[in-house]
Amino acid sequence: MIKQRMNIATSCNDMYANYVFITLASINSTLARTHDVHFYLMQSAISDEKIASLEKFCDGLDLHFHNVFVDDDEFLAELTFYSRAKDRERYYDGICHLFLPDDIDRIMYIDAGDILFLSEDYPFYFEDFKNKSLLVSTYWNLHKDKWDFQQFDSLWGGFNSGHILIDVQRLRDLKLTPQSYVDYVHEWARQAPEKEHLFGGDQAFLTAFFAGDIATIEKENPYNLKVSALNGIAPDFEPKSIHFNAMFAGLKPWDVPFRTPKDLLMYKLKLVDKKKKKKGFFKKEETYKYSFAGYENECILKWWEVCKTTPVYDELKSASLSSTKFVYALCKHIRDN
Repeated sequence: MIKQRMNIATSCNDMYANYVFITLASINSTLARTHDVHFYLMQSAISDEKIASLEKFCDGLDLHFHNVFVDDDEFLAELTFYSRAKDRERYYDGICHLFLPDDIDRIMYIDAGDILFLSEDYPFYFEDFKNKSLLVSTYWNLHKDKWDFQQFDSLWGGFNSGHILIDVQRLRDLKLTPQSYVDYVHEWARQAPEKEHLFGGDQAFLTAFFAGDIATIEKENPYNLKVSALNGIAPDFEPKSIHFNAMFAGLKPWDVPFRTPKDLLMYKLKLVDKKKKKKGFFKKEETYKYSFAGYENECILKWWEVCKTTPVYDELKSASLSSTKFVYALCKHIRDN
């Protein structure tokens, strides 16, 4: 049986490179079973040792790994100057036609590490673009006119760029060059001189730059399911992919410390307030509790199950147990509430 080809891409720096292993393992256990998957890692700052480790890992997988080294992304400094997100790699999605091989006509771009594929059946990849450049699965506030800058008042955009289909050939046909993006953001800045930040990251920038050029599918779809939005209740359908993009305090699965699944059901944080009085110290203790919701627990465990099949499991598990991100987030949550 001849498998249909699927092109999948992500982009990240060396800090996020370990999470690419989980992405590859997830793809291999699902999509690669029924499709000829070509995976493209677009990067400019990942160490040679890490790339070699990824390539070695992929030797045992049923997919093709392509390291796409971006040797000139200096023009992105013009975009990141006006953004709250300064890493250039996150902007490779909407300009991927400048870096990818010429024989690629479409590609599914996903965030590194925080998306799990759960099904080998994935028709989203083969959807019609409806004469648009992007096809998005999760959206909330799309606009038609890219030159009406006053409407782009959200720093985080109108669709989720962590799971999008890109018509790479159309981007080439539109003759989009690095200067196309630079000129656009300069015009935006000219019309909003009072703003220090025009956009928060890539999805906000792409919402504006591709306004009127973004196709959608029905919102009630099984792709790119945001697990935190379900409030712990499992969906009444089988999701084809899930996205850890809005958990408590923005944490990712690798930030959640637990030794056994029971730990996820209840975290306890004891805070001690000591106040000096004339006759010694007054000590007040309060215990705060937090638990990740049911379905969220299930998805976190699924992520770690996939991670166990990779060579970075021990490193990531150890880092999660010693990370202070969760405790810091919980302390902030207690203070603010």
